[in-house]
Amino acid sequence: MMKKMKKILCLLLAAMCLLAVVSCEKENDEATAAFAVFSYNGVQIPLGAEAAPILTALGGSPKVATTASCYGDDFDRIYEYTSFQVETYTRDGAEYVMKISVINDIDVNAQTPEGIRIGSGREDVEAAYGTPTEVSDAAMVYLNRAGGAKLQILLRNGAVSGIQYLLLS
Repeated sequence: MMKKMKKILCLLLAAMCLLAVVSCEKENDEATAAFAVFSYNGVQIPLGAEAAPILTALGGSPKVATTASCYGDDFDRIYEYTSFQVETYTRDGAEYVMKISVINDIDVNAQTPEGIRIGSGREDVEAAYGTPTEVSDAAMVYLNRAGGAKLQILLRNGAVSGIQYLLLS
């Protein structure tokens, strides 16, 4: 009888811990619901969107690298612009956005809609997005499960060194 009660108590405690984690993540999701879309010069780049109209709207002649796909059923492509990259996967003959990376600060327009860019401070990131889901000296991570997105702010010496929008699988 005691073993059964201990087992029930352990299950109840585990369920309570899980509920606490889920409720904290839900608050964080709501606080960062907007970050599933990157914008550059007025062009909206939502994660998971079909890439062709976005690439047309961005214009220019980006460098393009192609690799075998780990995500879709054909090839992944990386379109490299001056200060950011758009990575796509192919499914059923169409390309979809799976990752956007701000890679340098050459272009001042390469920033998040909230104004975070390469060189912004850790405190600027927290002011824009709140408390991160995960944090270390090298990165601040924000999850938006409802939007299927992850925002990863890379840090070096307390300043933003990279920004990545990633599609959650």
